[in-house]
Amino acid sequence: RLLGLYTDGDLRRTLTDPAIDVRSARIADVMTRDPIFVDADALAVEAARLMETRKITMLPVLDAERRVVGALNIQD
Repeated sequence: RLLGLYTDGDLRRTLTDPAIDVRSARIADVMTRDPIFVDADALAVEAARLMETRKITMLPVLDAERRVVGALNIQD
């Protein structure tokens, strides 16, 4: 099940936050816990629209039980 994602935005925030020591930080403490995702039965155009409107380049694909079944990249 998807518990979270560590995105390039999370990395930038981790590196610029003086309160976080990147060498000892746990991923669970710095990841996005409720990431944007698309359902596996969604249309491709819906996924593309979601990435465009939310200005994201990667989108996990989840089944009905929130298991990761794939991932889309804006280049897809």
